[in-house]
Amino acid sequence: MHTRRSFLVVASTAAAGGMAGNARAAPPVFTKDGFAIGGYDTASYWTAKKAAMGQPMFSYQWSGANWLFASQAARDMFASSPEKYVPGFNGYCPFCLAGGKLVPGVGNYWDIHKGKLYLLLSQRIKDDFVMKADYYVERAAAYWAKLS
Repeated sequence: MHTRRSFLVVASTAAAGGMAGNARAAPPVFTKDGFAIGGYDTASYWTAKKAAMGQPMFSYQWSGANWLFASQAARDMFASSPEKYVPGFNGYCPFCLAGGKLVPGVGNYWDIHKGKLYLLLSQRIKDDFVMKADYYVERAAAYWAKLS
């Protein structure tokens, strides 16, 4: 006969076993309102050198997220080589990660450093990041590894 107590013991044991058996993965791509990186077109940072909002008619599913693009050409570029266009740290701010905080970047504040796009939290943070990008990326990578 199953009692409430036996059910709770079995459930908690199964949950603990499930957590112990699963390797932690890095946080998934940052999404907002159901769209990767808040609906910004990640290809536009490279092609137009500016932040641009994507359009639902140019969407693409990749890595568990719905990505939006400003044009069919941008969508096709991403589809042919997503790893090139995905922001570093899956769209989380490297400045914040360097300080031990998992905070999404904001599409209007960004930098491309050593061939990688990074989304940042504010203009002040972007200014600081640009001056010491190697330092912040290195520290962010160390914290990111702990999240994985």
